[in-house]
Amino acid sequence: MPLGKRKRDAEALTVWKRQLMCVPPVSERIATALLEQFRTMPALIAALNDDTKTFPRVMLDEKSCLGKRRIELLVRYFRERDS
Repeated sequence: MPLGKRKRDAEALTVWKRQLMCVPPVSERIATALLEQFRTMPALIAALNDDTKTFPRVMLDEKSCLGKRRIELLVRYFRERDS
């Protein structure tokens, strides 16, 4: 029996979250925040491939956001993966 769209989308988000959590500086909280903002891994990767100075602010909670160092590590990780 084929899965419904909601179930397929939920499974994709779970897979993407787990993939992000394999990157050393990414916790479940950070992976969740990234996916809430970008919705898909391709959208996140596209944003990371752009200039890091224009990377949008990703809020982790009311007071803190994703730091430049983690963004740089994510950029490096995905560029190495694609090369």
